[in-house]
Amino acid sequence: MKKAIAYMARNSVAANLLMLLILFLGLLNVSRIPQEVFQEASLDAIEIRADYRGASPEEVEDGVVRRIEEAIDGVDDIDRISSVSSENVGVVTVNLELGADVDKALNDIKSNVDRINTFPAEAERPVVRELTNRRNVLQIAIYGDADEHSLKALAEQVKDELTALDEISFVRLIGVRDYEISIEVSEDALAAYGLRLSDVATAVRRGSLELPGGSLETRSEEILVRSKGQNYTARDFEEIIILATPAGATVRLADIATVTDGFQDDDLIARFEGQPAVLVALTRTGDERVLDIAEATEEYLAGFRKSLPEGISVDTWRNEHTYLRSRLDLLMKNGIAGFILVTLALVLSMNIQLALWTSLGLLVSFIGSFTVMALLGVSIDMTSLFAFIVAIGIVVDDAIVIGENIFREQERGVPPLRAAVQGATRLCVPVTFAVFTTIAAFSPMLFVPGSMGKLMQSIPTVAITVLVFSLIESLFILPAHLSHMKKNANPGRVMRRLERIQSATTQALERFIHGPLDRVLRLTTRRYSLVLIGSVALIGLSLGLVRGGLVQFIFIPEIEGEVVTARIEMPLGTPAQQTQQIVELLEVMGHETAAELQTTLPENHPPLVTNTLTLVGDQPSLALDPMAADQHRVVQSHLGEVSFELVNAEIRKLPALEFEEAWRQKVGEIPGVNSLVFQAALLSLGS
Repeated sequence: MKKAIAYMARNSVAANLLMLLILFLGLLNVSRIPQEVFQEASLDAIEIRADYRGASPEEVEDGVVRRIEEAIDGVDDIDRISSVSSENVGVVTVNLELGADVDKALNDIKSNVDRINTFPAEAERPVVRELTNRRNVLQIAIYGDADEHSLKALAEQVKDELTALDEISFVRLIGVRDYEISIEVSEDALAAYGLRLSDVATAVRRGSLELPGGSLETRSEEILVRSKGQNYTARDFEEIIILATPAGATVRLADIATVTDGFQDDDLIARFEGQPAVLVALTRTGDERVLDIAEATEEYLAGFRKSLPEGISVDTWRNEHTYLRSRLDLLMKNGIAGFILVTLALVLSMNIQLALWTSLGLLVSFIGSFTVMALLGVSIDMTSLFAFIVAIGIVVDDAIVIGENIFREQERGVPPLRAAVQGATRLCVPVTFAVFTTIAAFSPMLFVPGSMGKLMQSIPTVAITVLVFSLIESLFILPAHLSHMKKNANPGRVMRRLERIQSATTQALERFIHGPLDRVLRLTTRRYSLVLIGSVALIGLSLGLVRGGLVQFIFIPEIEGEVVTARIEMPLGTPAQQTQQIVELLEVMGHETAAELQTTLPENHPPLVTNTLTLVGDQPSLALDPMAADQHRVVQSHLGEVSFELVNAEIRKLPALEFEEAWRQKVGEIPGVNSLVFQAALLSLGS
């Protein structure tokens, strides 16, 4: 290694080419790095969903869920099987053992489920898929004084127009029921025409089909033939012929039945700012970038608002991209502050050239890591940005040590090139081992199993990559730059003043080193037993503080969000109207809590609450945890939630956790509620 360091120090062209290559590849690959709020990863779980329209929970359990559970019971690597049976649908979730091959388990489970031939005739074939922690980038609330048809039509328009944009490909609707065409047949009409209900069902089924009809070959082309008879509206279904007489008379569906173009009979109610609402959720997929999606959506909404009907409004909800943007801003602020502090400290004690070249190592290390992130598929997200912020404090240590040693060699009168070689080679071994010990501290996180390991893996990957590039820069690039560092023989007025400041700083450091520090070191080397006893006592004191509860242990502290949510669960079978009464009570108490807390804030403080969302029949906030699965939600009338979006944390003088606690105290115990959970944390993985 010493020969390589000496070669690079003597060949500045090679060192500069290496630096430019690192910078070029990093800047080239930064646009290829995925960008998301939290890294998307498999949760080592598989979901099997089967729709069984018109069935009770007991019928779904007996006819669908148990047969699926029995079919997959013998598949390898299954840790736990859980299921939920509700009206119209059954969902089976399979959790796999740590280290299991998810793709193999998915194929095995799908094969076993496909072999089941005893499902009820009315049940649809189950859908088997792998669960991931996919999150929404943001949601758009379309709300106002309008019926469900109008709101959903607008939401469908927004969905279609957004997916037509290059930055967005996956959009779905939340808080609105699916379309359904219901056919109510009169018993008297059936008797009058001598029909049975099964005859009508068969006629409707055959009257709404699209079938391939083969192809026609001509001299110039081949034409595919297809019969188009799929019906989509109530009017189309009403025209289906149910019965034709030999005399030519026809009986259409409209003659014997009432056809309604409406929604599924689900108990799903969404209200935004107290008005009926539909949510449009945007999700990142593939190589799409979170901030690009957010920017494209904001630009689209600016034009869409101008065409809205009177009484209809549009607003954004749960802007997850703001967390990523704030973390990026924090990284930039810390990086600039670190660069300035390192430069200032080195300028005051050493040399301007040394300070600038050493600080440049921070930039080279960070940009170089972008190439490795792109190759390994590590995304720019909350966890990787956290790793960058941590790395700022440790990444320039090796460059400072080597730069200072080269500077001291030059101060002794050694020629610049020789000083660079000697200063770098003398410390190459201890600096390398110092970096490797730090890498060793991060390495165990690479082998954390399960979903938690996948979420946290970007932290050690980024930190280790930055450290490696920092070592390369300090050993093979920095010495070449410092080999040309020469003392100015004729300094100007500014430089002379700076030299006086440097001299005063150096003298102060020398007094500290040869004074208090020297005395402490002499004492500790003479009385080493005292040092050992003191160290053991401090360790014991630290353990005692933890065991006594004075210092709490939390594996990962809660990350406060900007939305405070209350989720309720009533007894199974509770009507939606009763659940809605409790939801409305929670909303009223939440607004009262906000009003009381507002009085404790400065007069010029903006309103604490910006938006409010209530839902009955679903709890979509459960999917917002980074470790939560992107599961199909099952509408259940006994579930509900209330969410308050608070003003931006950068201008808010009140923590969201304080609002959560005040709201919880205000609500107290509610009779008849099975579960009531308040949450204000963006990330909470337990203590």
